[in-house]
Amino acid sequence: MAPPVTSRGQTGEGESGKPQLFLTVEVSNRSQNRKIEYQTWAGTEMSFERDFATLEDNFANSYKRIRFGIFDGFPVGRVHSDSIYPGKSLSDVLVFELPLEKFQHLDLEMPARNVGTEGLFKIRIPAAMIER
Repeated sequence: MAPPVTSRGQTGEGESGKPQLFLTVEVSNRSQNRKIEYQTWAGTEMSFERDFATLEDNFANSYKRIRFGIFDGFPVGRVHSDSIYPGKSLSDVLVFELPLEKFQHLDLEMPARNVGTEGLFKIRIPAAMIER
């Protein structure tokens, strides 16, 4: 079973009340002469366009992204926004509901606008890559 997610906020560090799926996403800038402005795929409090990742399994079950309240803080490792310079990378964390036990793969979709381009990034995550 997946452990609870550790968060850090105004009242210190704490854990989520129940196990959740914690995904680490690494973003690399392979450009030689342009920096990338990164915005988290966890989404912002208010946006006029889709700015958050979605997660679905091979049975077409969608999993809710876990939003942390103002007093709960954010999961440890969350990067809200940052500049990624050429040749550099950053890691961010996304948190979702736990998937069903017998899924074969998860499809993670992330808007490319969060790194200054168009379209969607689609990543298929095999069940074997998820630690329980």
